[in-house]
Amino acid sequence: MTEELQHPDNELFDHFNGALGPERGRAVEDHLAACSDCASVAAVVRRLKEQAEQSRLADRESRDQVRKEPDVDAHPDVGTLASFFYRKEDDANNQATAAHVAVCCDCSDMLAEYARADRIASLYSPSEATCAPMGETDWTLIDEWENSSFGRLKPESEAPDRKLLDKLLNLLKDRGTHIYEAAHHALKNAPPSAGSEELVPVILVNRDAEFRGVEVFEKTLNRPGVETLKHPRGSRRFDNNLLHALFDFRTGDQILLSNSVKLGAARIDYSNFGNVRPSAANYFIMAD
Repeated sequence: MTEELQHPDNELFDHFNGALGPERGRAVEDHLAACSDCASVAAVVRRLKEQAEQSRLADRESRDQVRKEPDVDAHPDVGTLASFFYRKEDDANNQATAAHVAVCCDCSDMLAEYARADRIASLYSPSEATCAPMGETDWTLIDEWENSSFGRLKPESEAPDRKLLDKLLNLLKDRGTHIYEAAHHALKNAPPSAGSEELVPVILVNRDAEFRGVEVFEKTLNRPGVETLKHPRGSRRFDNNLLHALFDFRTGDQILLSNSVKLGAARIDYSNFGNVRPSAANYFIMAD
């Protein structure tokens, strides 16, 4: 005859936590079926466990809600993240970036990639170097870094300034009719785009901002505030020259942004100036 199980006490909690073996667990269940006092205690324990589990689920949902990706338009650009990563000053911009990174999975992952790359670079030794393939993500980060305002170094003479802006504005004012006629003729004779790209005229000028002709490029909007201009025939004749984008906004503001042409294409990023698209745009390549 099996010895009658005394009131389980500690074994009761072990049972609900899954710490008892199958035989002892069945014995506890048999005791609960016959003992109303222990059954009442078991009901309380079950209820407490259910409440604890519900509380954990609520906390997890709350954290997931906080970690939910924010609006893509609110992401800091690559230059801002780079500045935050390398600069130690606790200025207002870095505080805002830190607040965003704290709740944005994508941006925190990108900073982790920066930290990993920075550590690898610091450990690099030519005598110990090994060849390893780079992933597509690595090349994408490198491209975005090189094309960001933070990562791109330009000679002072080539940096967009008010003097250059005035030269280009005077050119449009003095030769506007001739330039627009040449642009219309170039677009009319250009082959249609193979995809959804928009054909745009790029005004060619020399170093003195004198009009030299018009070349047609394909423009692609990568995301709000970021566009790429690419030569439709893949020509690299303009590589290493600066492409200038002169934007007019309905507010009356004008901005001049520049980037180097590489592999027949240049990327222009005006996302730092808000979500409003420019009302007009003129593109220039300065080359001799």
